[in-house]
Amino acid sequence: MRKNEKGSIRLPVVGVLIAFVCVAGYFGWYQKPSQPVTSPGEAGTASTVAPSPPPAATSATASEAPSTALAPSRNAHLSVPPNATSALYTGGTGLAPAKSTLRSISGTVVQTSDYCGGIAPPEEMLESLRKEKPYPRKELFVRGGTINKYSHSVLKRFVSDAEGRFKISLPPGVYCVIEASKKDELKLPATTKGNPPADQSSAANADCLEKWYRTCDKTLKIGKQNLKGVVIKFHHTCIPPCVPAAPPIP
Repeated sequence: MRKNEKGSIRLPVVGVLIAFVCVAGYFGWYQKPSQPVTSPGEAGTASTVAPSPPPAATSATASEAPSTALAPSRNAHLSVPPNATSALYTGGTGLAPAKSTLRSISGTVVQTSDYCGGIAPPEEMLESLRKEKPYPRKELFVRGGTINKYSHSVLKRFVSDAEGRFKISLPPGVYCVIEASKKDELKLPATTKGNPPADQSSAANADCLEKWYRTCDKTLKIGKQNLKGVVIKFHHTCIPPCVPAAPPIP
């Protein structure tokens, strides 16, 4: 009887020890360090995947990130094709320059006059006619380049105010400002357009008209800075351009 009792007592003790060892192993006493989790790569190889951070750390990082990190550039809508300025320089159309490339041009249109009366006036009157005065409501046009060509499109039209002042905007480039009489195509007399001139005076008159037509009333060279104080001058003569003056009365 004693022998059996001792044997029956030892069995529960051994069972307790075994259970203790299993629990200890479960909590990591005998557990091996965890290996990084891997996922199959695109080429059949394994690529390491870092363990995910705790939820608290993730939310903190997201809140600290700047709100404009993924926002598009603020100047993205101001981008201009690289050939926009050159197209305007040559009088091309179809390309609208962005506002960031425009420069402000401001100034005054002025005028002077010849005396067209009969009897010679006093010197004070001649001096007054030679003095520059504001040219109100003068209509002007802008083409690209330094020579007025009908093949170059009109880029802008503007009119001076009652005080002769004006203000326009253009991108950097070189421009030709002309009055309304030079806006349309030059019409030469039939005798000088593709036909031999009737005389030397007709040929000289045609050359004079072409030179007058191609000459800009004002050339604007626009760079990185705005232009202020631009003066566009016009002189009124007693006869139209390229018309010979009448001989004096004997």
